[in-house]
Amino acid sequence: MKVNMDWIKNLSISKKLIYSFVIVAFIAGIIGTIGLINIYKIEKEDTKLYEMVTVPLSEAGQLSDNFQKVRVTLRDMVLLDNPVNINQKIEQRKAYSAEITRLVDSYEKTLMTDEGKNLLAEFREKRKEYLEDIQLIEELALLNQDEEATVFLESGSIVVTENIEMDLINKMVDLKIRLGKEISDSNSSLANTSSVMMIVFVIAGMVIAISLGIFITNLIKNPINKVLNMAREMQKGHIKARANVRRKDELGQMAAG
Repeated sequence: MKVNMDWIKNLSISKKLIYSFVIVAFIAGIIGTIGLINIYKIEKEDTKLYEMVTVPLSEAGQLSDNFQKVRVTLRDMVLLDNPVNINQKIEQRKAYSAEITRLVDSYEKTLMTDEGKNLLAEFREKRKEYLEDIQLIEELALLNQDEEATVFLESGSIVVTENIEMDLINKMVDLKIRLGKEISDSNSSLANTSSVMMIVFVIAGMVIAISLGIFITNLIKNPINKVLNMAREMQKGHIKARANVRRKDELGQMAAG
């Protein structure tokens, strides 16, 4: 099917040039928009990596640190005899436990998988048992029943609960590390895909712009050459010489005149 290009030929030279500039600008705008969209996507994924992995990993580290502080505080408490000093250790332990609760609540907001939610639910359940064991040790310490408290610390149910909780914390850390790697790999893939897309669109834009430039140049150059040939023929005395330019732009009007 042959496309009728007469309407382009009939445009004035100024309009041909303006339209070609507009088309080139439009192509540049499309390429720029695609680039901005890809940059936004990558930035969004990087923010996700920071908020959903980096921050929670830091919180998980603090969680582990406070958990160890609770364990040390309990052991120090059992060694004390003065009720005032014991109550100070109890308050200290409560502060660590409150910080653990805050960190767990914050960590929960970043969970993206059922595996993570199940781990945290199990951690919360075991934490209830652990707090009950802690209260028992604190009561024994206040009664100065150090031997019973020591035995419970070293071989009671609290030992099993502590190990389970520590294992769950490690699993939560490992889960975030694995998720971080997945997001990082996805970001790398997105960046590579975006780079390839930009290269393809830039090359395509250059080809279209160059082709358009050649096309417009020929639209203007060819009739100019015909008009120049007509002028040369007329200089030779061939007054009836005419340029075969069938168009309604300035060059067509010149050739007809």
